[in-house]
Amino acid sequence: RDLQCFKPQELSNTVWAYATAGESHPRLFEEVAHEVTGRDMGAFENQHMINIVWAYAKAGLSSPLLFKNVANTAIARGLDTFDPQHLSNIVWAYATSDESRPPLFKKFADAIIARDLGTFNTQNLSNIVWAYATSRQSCPSLFKKVADAAIAKLSEFSSQETANLLWAYAVTGRINRRLFSSFIPTAAALIEEGICQNISNIAWAFAVSNVAAPDLFDNSFIIALRGRENATKPEEISQLHQWHLWQQELNSNICLPPILQDHCREAFVSHRVVTSDFQNDVVC
Repeated sequence: RDLQCFKPQELSNTVWAYATAGESHPRLFEEVAHEVTGRDMGAFENQHMINIVWAYAKAGLSSPLLFKNVANTAIARGLDTFDPQHLSNIVWAYATSDESRPPLFKKFADAIIARDLGTFNTQNLSNIVWAYATSRQSCPSLFKKVADAAIAKLSEFSSQETANLLWAYAVTGRINRRLFSSFIPTAAALIEEGICQNISNIAWAFAVSNVAAPDLFDNSFIIALRGRENATKPEEISQLHQWHLWQQELNSNICLPPILQDHCREAFVSHRVVTSDFQNDVVC
């Protein structure tokens, strides 16, 4: 069908459906982007625009002009017209698509800071700081306010949200010791779930933040790692190498099993590791 016949909601629903289903169709997305950027963006509701940029980010497809037009429209319309889910999804989409321009993220941050973050759910909070960390956008006021809101809701965080939240604070160097200390019980439950990426992210975040947590990193933590030498991705065991160095620095009796130590060091040396703005000088 001719996309000119599609209403804004139909264009939005089409790319959202393909992205949600994990179906890649670059030509369709290219044609939709061409159609959307040729229209008056005023005809698109907030939800339509957010679904569209979210879909492109989810599908891993780029359309700089589309993202530019959506950003300009959102700012001209007023970010106070966007609800918490809108704001969370839009910064996630721009960060994931590497379309994060500092002036744009500054405006989003100002809009979020002006809100009552008690109305944001845990996924919103986690996605927002993850997006700013991924984009390397510094906004101390935003991170401080999100930390306070997260602590108030800490019992509601899922394991993935917890891992993303703490990772974001570590990678940006926004070390909030009260946040990390408050999340130790939640992080312990996360480790018990045994999800490799979450375990690695948590360990790396605490190591980089230098927040001692002996009740978290005990023999149960080592047990959770046993037998994962070949099941864990290189970037994840690279993070565990940094955690292991931190434990040595603390003169801790908790250390990785020898075989896993070797795997972690090899991965750290062989793969590019995402470092923190707070700690860029880890020694092999």
